[in-house]
Amino acid sequence: MVKKPDRQVENGKEVVADKKKVRSVEIASSGIRTAEAGGLFCEAMIRDILEDSVPYQRANAALRAYGSLLRTVDMNQRYGKENQHGKSLDLLPQKNSERSGS
Repeated sequence: MVKKPDRQVENGKEVVADKKKVRSVEIASSGIRTAEAGGLFCEAMIRDILEDSVPYQRANAALRAYGSLLRTVDMNQRYGKENQHGKSLDLLPQKNSERSGS
């Protein structure tokens, strides 16, 4: 007996869910903390797209999020303030009570 693959509906279209975990999901789940991990994520995502392991809507969202992450890192490197952990950029203004430590 041949087991049928699981089916899911995404955006009104039926998508066959692959039982094995796609490589790009494994890399993203462990966290993208280095340039090497980011490169591996992009490489795996391209492979997953070409193998039809990831629907293109999800791939687009993931790669756009990765692009935003890179922009944040770039802003941190350019405009961040030096501290004991390297450069840090405050993305949200701090309240006066948080600055004074009360």
